[in-house]
Formats: sequence, C-alpha cells, structure tokens
Amino acid sequence: ERSLLIRRARLDSLHPDVAESLQNSGRVLRLLSRFDEAERAYMHALALHRRAGRLDTEAGIALLSDLGFLMPYLARDDESVRYYREAYALARRLRGERDPETSTLEVRLGASIKRSGRYAEAESLLRDAVTRLKRDAGLRDPRTGTALFHLADALVESGGDTTEAERTYREGVAIHRASAGSAIGAIHGLDGLANIAERRNRPHESESLRREGLALRQRVYGAVNPHVAGAR
Repeated sequence: ERSLLIRRARLDSLHPDVAESLQNSGRVLRLLSRFDEAERAYMHALALHRRAGRLDTEAGIALLSDLGFLMPYLARDDESVRYYREAYALARRLRGERDPETSTLEVRLGASIKRSGRYAEAESLLRDAVTRLKRDAGLRDPRTGTALFHLADALVESGGDTTEAERTYREGVAIHRASAGSAIGAIHGLDGLANIAERRNRPHESESLRREGLALRQRVYGAVNPHVAGAR
C-alpha cells in the first residue's frame, strides 16, 4: 500500500504503474483473505485501464483473470464466468489460439462454468482445452496435466460413469509426476483418484493415494500448514 501511495504521488493516475500497483495490492489482499478490499483494488485498476484504453493488452488479460479467480471467494460464480470469458476472448485475439496460455484461460473458464453447475458446457470447453494443450504444450507440460484434472472433475461432478474420469486423472497425475518441479501439482489428481477408489470399494488403493498426497503436501507446505492438516 505504501508503494501504491508513492506511485500515485509521483505519477499521473492513468500511468500504467498505478494500475499495476493496484493489481499487485489486490493479489496481496486476496492472499490475506481480505477479499472485499482485493476487489476494490482490482476494480480501481480495471477502471484505470478502461479510461486509458489499455484493457486490450496482456495487462488487461491478467487483471480480468485475477478478477475471475477472486469472485468465487465472494460467492459470485456468475461474475467469475463473465471475467474469465472476457479474458479468454481477449487472449484469443491477442495471443492466438495456438498459445498454451490461451488454452490455460479456456481451462479456467471451463472450471468456473463447472462451479456454476453447467457441466455439459464446461466439459466441452475442457475437452477442447485438453486437445489444444496436448498439441501446443505437449504431454510433459504441467498445464496439460492440470487441464486433464479439471476435465476429470467435470466428468465426476456431472454424475456420469467414473471410468473415463479415473483414466483422465491418471493421465494428468503421470504428467505432473514426470514434470520437474511439478510434483505438487499431482495432488489434485491424487485426491480425485482416491475419491473414485473409495466410491468403487477399493479402500486400500484410496488410502495409498491419500498418503501419497499427504506426503507431497508435507514436503511442500510443512507438517503444520492448514493445507496439510486438512488432508489428514
């Protein structure tokens, strides 16, 4: 906040550094669970970008994505969809459809639509994103693994057969395990696989998967972190 005040004092309010500082403040406030304050910071940055005609930029994509990420914490899933949809459309125009980061935004959009309970629409977007990421990022990229996890989530939550979901989680876990420095990303898929194993009456497998996920959490977060306590 002090940095933001200094920049405001030195710069015109429409200078991009002011909007950048507001966005960074919003990210810090979100991490501190001060979600209403984070929204105010982001919205101020958004207004500055719009006034300066800078929304159709990489900075605009990042800000819209940050807003999409924040909205579920405020129990406003429909607004999350709206911001992610705008960010994704902008990314397609500026980056093109072959850029893996464009497909990553499609994953976030699909996941936000899934949270709203529109499983068929979410599944369609997520399948498309998985196909694009496999083609453009490859089968060793953790972004591809994460996209597979979100697709598997949609398949499970729609109430259909879990066979494809299990296969999809396993594919994503294998990618994260093989990606240097990305083992922590496997936790999402390990949790999903453990839930399926439990539902299919495979308790020993479920327990083994949960233990693996717990070990990863302990390695990354430490034994006393809430991320670890919630997984015990």
